[in-house]
Amino acid sequence: FPSHDIIAGTGDGKAHMVEIVRGENGTITGVNPIASTEVLGGGVWSLFPIDETHFIAGMGNKVQMIEIVRDGEGKYGLKPISSTEALGGLVHSLLQLDETHFIAGTSNNRAHLIEIVRDAEGKYTLNEIVSTETLGGVVFSLLPIDETHFIAGTGSGGQKAHMIEVVRDAEGKYKLNEIASTEVLGGGVLSLLRIDEMHFIAGTSDGREAHLIEMGYRDWE
Repeated sequence: FPSHDIIAGTGDGKAHMVEIVRGENGTITGVNPIASTEVLGGGVWSLFPIDETHFIAGMGNKVQMIEIVRDGEGKYGLKPISSTEALGGLVHSLLQLDETHFIAGTSNNRAHLIEIVRDAEGKYTLNEIVSTETLGGVVFSLLPIDETHFIAGTGSGGQKAHMIEVVRDAEGKYKLNEIASTEVLGGGVLSLLRIDEMHFIAGTSDGREAHLIEMGYRDWE
């Protein structure tokens, strides 16, 4: 994105571009909304950038790709260009795996693998490839571990951190397999933070605690 701008997702179902305003000495003096999308069909719960002119918005029960456009007068706009089919629940969390794949965590208790496809004419489409089995709770948070593993933090009914493996067979077909999980942590896992190769922090709701989790690689290799 332009270095002086940020994107904000809001409960009115829109994504907004906001300009950071600085004074002569570089001090931030305010913020100025400069563009917004049309209503996207649901509150914008999650966001992540694709490149300098595209980002992904998780809203309602879909994932939407938005293009940042600029007209001849320098005025910005935010243009929806592609979306997934309905994913069955609110998209609370997003995690990019590589240049063409990302994970969407939803309120239907699953993590979904989405592929970004760009054709010869430059047109984008977003396709759901596969999802996990139910993880027992809303997938509020996602954390990358390596190229083929990530952590999904779940809410009521789950209240665990789940290790998910991204598997691709000889025919190129993907699967998302849960291979390990913590015990119940006493609250929805709303946030996740990597500490080092073997440890991460899970922040929970009802328990209002931060939990230090150790990954035992021997258990899930």
